[in-house]
Amino acid sequence: MRRRRLALSQTEQRRAGQAFLREALRHGVLRYQHIALYMPVGGELDVLPLLNRLLWLKRHCYLPNLPKSPRQRKMRFSRVGTRGSWQLNRFGISEFHSLKKFPAHRLDAVILPLVAFDPAGGRLGMGGGFYDTTFSFLRRRGRWKQPKLIGAAYRFQQVDCLPLEPWDVPLDDVWAV
Repeated sequence: MRRRRLALSQTEQRRAGQAFLREALRHGVLRYQHIALYMPVGGELDVLPLLNRLLWLKRHCYLPNLPKSPRQRKMRFSRVGTRGSWQLNRFGISEFHSLKKFPAHRLDAVILPLVAFDPAGGRLGMGGGFYDTTFSFLRRRGRWKQPKLIGAAYRFQQVDCLPLEPWDVPLDDVWAV
């Protein structure tokens, strides 16, 4: 799946990003006020057109910050557009760091990257466990589940079934283009 993502041309990636913006609007992304997204790397679906639209529409948008220690997995979130600075994390991914971090449980929705997904909400990520650790509290909640976890994907990333580990936190939805 990673090779297939990387094989997409810049034009195909740009078109997919615009198509994802339309898909997100069609799914009602504007009902959310506090939305986390990600900085795309390695051919991940480009969510920057959506981020720009949400900021223009005065939504509060956040980007994840990985913990400094390699032993830690729980991410915090920085609000884009507030005082802060851009830095590269230990994997070379651009992160925006604001002075005040926003906790995961206060987000309304999280648009997250994936390598593969299945119809039951299974998600194969890059293997670091950052999203599963950060949102592990969702496994303990009964009916009220917030934030909504929404995968951003190319349609070709869908598979029939992914093995589910006890620590995996399933997606609530996938918006695929």
